[in-house]
Amino acid sequence: MESFSARAIANYFIRQSEEGGDEITHMKIQKLSYIAHGWCLALLHRPLIRDSAEAWEYGPVYPGLYHELKDFGKNPIHDEILDVIVEDGMLKFVPASIDREVENQTEKNQIIALLKKVWEAYSPFTAIQLSAMTHEKGTPWHDMVSSYPMVKQKSIPIPDELIEKHYRQLSGSDDG
Repeated sequence: MESFSARAIANYFIRQSEEGGDEITHMKIQKLSYIAHGWCLALLHRPLIRDSAEAWEYGPVYPGLYHELKDFGKNPIHDEILDVIVEDGMLKFVPASIDREVENQTEKNQIIALLKKVWEAYSPFTAIQLSAMTHEKGTPWHDMVSSYPMVKQKSIPIPDELIEKHYRQLSGSDDG
């Protein structure tokens, strides 16, 4: 099974917000992507996002996604993130998407179902509320920041094993 770019997952959430008439910010996209990755690790036993989440001073972040969206600041994001592809010898700009990154329809359906559940469960929360959830004591971000107090000077990768363990505990399926 393939994992996806953070950009493709972010675009899923941008589309959902547009379809629902909601507004979504950079912070909310970061947190929803991270949470979806955690649930994918816990429930499907595979990474959703191929990029590594990092513990930054103010929470878990996908650095590439951060640099892609940082210019939006706290403003709502309405436009999808574009990838540059070569098609018929020409450069084209197309939205990053799960559809372009996986051909297996069963796998695609499984991922879309997971993302839909994450959206339904977590989209009612504000970016600040989602951020608070990812900062609680015992979360992977908190554990990494506690273990590496110099995180203010540099970012620290959050191991998928730690993220999976946390979300398995949340699901009640962790054996201990």
